[in-house]
Amino acid sequence: MINNTLCGVVLAGGKSSRFGSDKALSMLNGKTFLENQILLLTKYCSEVFISGDKKEYDFLQIPKIKDLIQDKGPIGGIFSCLINSNYQYNLFIPCDMPLIDDDLVRKLVDGIEPGKVCCFSSNKEPLIPFPLIMPTCCVDVIKQNIVDELLDLKSNIESIGFKNIMIDVSDLICLKNINKKDQYIELFDDGILQG
Repeated sequence: MINNTLCGVVLAGGKSSRFGSDKALSMLNGKTFLENQILLLTKYCSEVFISGDKKEYDFLQIPKIKDLIQDKGPIGGIFSCLINSNYQYNLFIPCDMPLIDDDLVRKLVDGIEPGKVCCFSSNKEPLIPFPLIMPTCCVDVIKQNIVDELLDLKSNIESIGFKNIMIDVSDLICLKNINKKDQYIELFDDGILQG
């Protein structure tokens, strides 16, 4: 069900240097990682954007948001999206988290709490930074953190305040980042992905 106060953002502005090619364009079940994340977000969000301004993504015909401040990592992309957001809340999913599913996104959306970041935690990890829902009202906090060179996402989340949504340890596989080509190949070898 679409939440009219929520926009969705796929974070795809990274350089993919450890992967060796643009991981957002890697295939999962006949679609790119990026396409799959966009399809997932359209189930819950009024509008969907791509954080990252690469020409290779033009075929998707989805609005792209360029980093206003370069070389600040994910927090730079998040800041740029918050500045451009016309929504109360923003759901951020990285392109390199291809196993995230409907159930987890629904838990985040159902857990929205005014003025707080909504993110997951488990018995193994007290704060899982992605995916997350961030209220637009915290843009000034993020901006100041960037000025102060506080670029770590967990530190930014803690400085804003957050609501933890507990998930089972068995759900952590759905939140696995694919940063290297061998991690991607491993998912095929284990039968988790199909090209």
